[in-house]
Amino acid sequence: MSFTSDQIFDRNKLKTQIANWRFFALLALILLLWSLFGNKANISSPSRYIARVQLEGIIMDDHERNLTLKELANDKNVKALIVHINSPGGSFVGGQNVYYALRKIADKKPVVAVMGEIAASGGYMSAIGADHILAREGTLTGSIGILLKSFEITELAERLGVKLQTLKTSIYKASPNPFEKMPLEVKNAVEDTIQDSFEVFFNMVQERRKIESDKLKTIANGRVYTGRQAFEYGLIDALGGEDEAIAWLAKDKNIKGLEVVDVSLVKQTSRLEKILDSTATILSNLKYTANTMVLQ
Repeated sequence: MSFTSDQIFDRNKLKTQIANWRFFALLALILLLWSLFGNKANISSPSRYIARVQLEGIIMDDHERNLTLKELANDKNVKALIVHINSPGGSFVGGQNVYYALRKIADKKPVVAVMGEIAASGGYMSAIGADHILAREGTLTGSIGILLKSFEITELAERLGVKLQTLKTSIYKASPNPFEKMPLEVKNAVEDTIQDSFEVFFNMVQERRKIESDKLKTIANGRVYTGRQAFEYGLIDALGGEDEAIAWLAKDKNIKGLEVVDVSLVKQTSRLEKILDSTATILSNLKYTANTMVLQ
C-alpha cells in the first residue's frame, strides 16, 4: 500500500500528538500524587510539640544525625525532646557527638533519655547528655570503658610462607599491625591512648551523674548493669519508659498536653523524591526518534 505525502505527514503528526499526550499525562500524575501526599507531614505537624527520636544500633559519627539534632535545638516549636536509645555502643567520637548535641539541646529545652533493651558504652555516653535518664529493670547499660582490639597473625603467615617487610620512620607508625609482633613500647603507647580516652569518659559520667570519684571508680570498670542496678548506683534517674518521661516533663518542667512527634535521625526520602525516582526510572526507558517517542 502506498501513501501520499499528506498521509505520511498526518500519520507522523498523530504519533507526535500521542507521544506528547503520554508525557503530559505522566506529568499530571506526578503533580496529582504530590498534591495528595507530598506535604502531608507538614500539614499534620503541630505548632508546639515534643520531639521523639530513636538512637539505635552501633553509634558512629553521622553528619545527617548531627544536623538533625542541631535543627531540633533551634526549632522553637519543639518544647522538649525524648531520646529512645537502643544501642550496645559504638565509636568514641560517635558517642561524644551525640552527647554534646543533646547538651546543646538541653540548653534550650528539656531532654529525656529512655533506654530500651540495651544502652551500654557509647549508648550510655549518649544517654548522660540528657537531663533525665529512664530505663527498664531489665535494660542492660553501663559498660563504662574503652576497648581496642587487634589481632596478630605472624605465626600463621610464616606457616603460609608469607613474609611482610615494613619500612617506617618509627615503631609506633601503623601499629598495632597484624603482621608484626607488638613491641612493648607500642603496647604501652596503645594502653596510654586507651587510658586517656577512658579518663575523658569517666569525667563525663562524673560531671553529669555527680557520683563521688572513689565510688565511680568501682562502678566504671567496664561492667554491664541492669536498669535496676544502674538506678541503685546512680547511673540513671528512675525506672520507666516513655509514659514516665512524659510525666516527668509535666511535673518538673511544666510541659503538658503536647503531642509527641517522631523525628527521624536517619536521612529519609520524601514522597516526592520517591515519586520522582520512580518516574526517572520510567523516563530512562523512553526512546526518542525524530517523529515519535516509544515506551519500551
